[in-house]
Amino acid sequence: MLKRIFKIIKTIATVVGMVVMAFFFIAILVWGVDLDGFEYNENPLITSNNLHNEGPFVFENDSLFEAFYIGGNQKEGFYLRNEAIIKNTPTPLSCYYFPDSSSFNFEIQSTIHNPAAYHNIDGSQKILAISDIEGNFNTLRKFLINNHVVDNELNWIFGRNHLVFNGDMVDRGYFVHQVLWLIYKLDYQSQAAGGAVHYILGNHEIMNMQGNFRYAKSKYKYAASILDLQQI
Repeated sequence: MLKRIFKIIKTIATVVGMVVMAFFFIAILVWGVDLDGFEYNENPLITSNNLHNEGPFVFENDSLFEAFYIGGNQKEGFYLRNEAIIKNTPTPLSCYYFPDSSSFNFEIQSTIHNPAAYHNIDGSQKILAISDIEGNFNTLRKFLINNHVVDNELNWIFGRNHLVFNGDMVDRGYFVHQVLWLIYKLDYQSQAAGGAVHYILGNHEIMNMQGNFRYAKSKYKYAASILDLQQI
């Protein structure tokens, strides 16, 4: 009799365990698992709710650009601070990276250029390519410094050479904004030095353009909401 009871208990425990495991795997498929806290040395600031100093978000308005930064926190509430920039007036903006309290400066360009379809590269020019950064600003920064593309202030020092971003620079990470502004900065600095930056769209860029944000951190949805915009 006792043996039969233990067998029943074992059967029940097995069924319950299978149900729990099934729920666990379904949860992973539906909500995903966020391991960034471990990847960033369990930094408690690495969270989608941390939007303090996120920006700038730049909008064109006739003869002006308006740059917005998000301030505040989830507990006390968020707010926006903005700065007006007159077109064709050099005005440095700053992009903040909170894990090490660093930032870099760049300027908004008043004109948008269409990149050339072809480039004649002679034997003296180098081509350096990187892909799949996926919002990991720190890795991108180290890569560019160690390969002598930028100096410690993240200014272009790669001369007449070419830097290729071969897609998937966005999604998955908490620092997509920082990655994109750095690429923007290097684009115009490289042109001034006779070099070039090339950005080739990957599947993650195209997914975002099509409104598919499944791999984007929710912080970007929150940021769009604070700016009273739809995420794009």
